Amino acid sequence: MLTGEVIVLSQRMLVVALMVLTPVIVAATVVGLVWALFQAVTQLQDSSASFAIKLVVVSIVLALSAEWIGGQIRHFGDEMFAEMLKSRRK
Repeated sequence: MLTGEVIVLSQRMLVVALMVLTPVIVAATVVGLVWALFQAVTQLQDSSASFAIKLVVVSIVLALSAEWIGGQIRHFGDEMFAEMLKSRRK
């Protein structure tokens, strides 16, 4: 496998990782912002509730998107191994 092919596969890997992690990061960010706004309005200063709420929301998002995440990772793996076999046959 040539250096250029390794770079392209690494770039694809990073794009897939970013794409797979985006729903979880967005959910955690939105919950954090909403909870911070709620704390500012009510003057509630409980920091542990923020972590508990984020944990629940991130778990729900992971459970709902697990099939899609697995499909994306499997598709990338299939492409990677096909590319490795194709370069090996050359």
